[in-house]
Amino acid sequence: MLEVLDENIEHLKPLLSSLQSRIFVQGQKEHPGLMAYFKQIGLNEAGKYAVVDVGYAGTIQGRLNRLLTRQVHGYYMVTDKRAKTVAELYDVLTRGCFGNYVNSGVDTLALLSKSFPLEKLLSSDDAQVINYIISPSGEIISKVRELSDEELQTRSIRSDIQKGALEFVNNAIAIRVNLVEDFIVPVDLSSAIYEAFMNQQSAMEEAVISTLVLDDHYCGRGLVK
Repeated sequence: MLEVLDENIEHLKPLLSSLQSRIFVQGQKEHPGLMAYFKQIGLNEAGKYAVVDVGYAGTIQGRLNRLLTRQVHGYYMVTDKRAKTVAELYDVLTRGCFGNYVNSGVDTLALLSKSFPLEKLLSSDDAQVINYIISPSGEIISKVRELSDEELQTRSIRSDIQKGALEFVNNAIAIRVNLVEDFIVPVDLSSAIYEAFMNQQSAMEEAVISTLVLDDHYCGRGLVK
């Protein structure tokens, strides 16, 4: 078990140093498949590209800019101050709808301070991609983690929640097109509704959210409730 507090990794440096050569070798093996996947989905073609995600630091956006040596912008629900570093380093946009470059240590924005439940509600149900492989025939094959029973049981609840959100969006668009052409849902109101939901949960709501399982292999924590 490992613990990192306030981004201090001094106690991990000996371990990382001993693993460094193995990490680089593995990276070299995976690099061709990843770049072939990017080409397959058109990221090598002329045009403007952007990551659309919940947030918060622009980590994936930064990696894409480095790998592709081209501008990949980012649009998020919330960004913290780390995303500003990505924007400045690669001269790209990093925009947070409900908060941009907020101070996660001071700001009380619920979308940031209560970000873990938000991730649980909005995450994809797709299995996490481990890497991409180029088959002998030239086909790009994604190697994915096998979904656990806990993850599969989470799907129906998350699907209903996301379906309701999309229905709301469709209704809002219909109002704008057919009734009130300047109709918008205020950003501050949306943020306030989420804050009220997180801070005033009923016992049933809290129980439902606590059962949702989030794939957090990327951060080394496995499956998290």
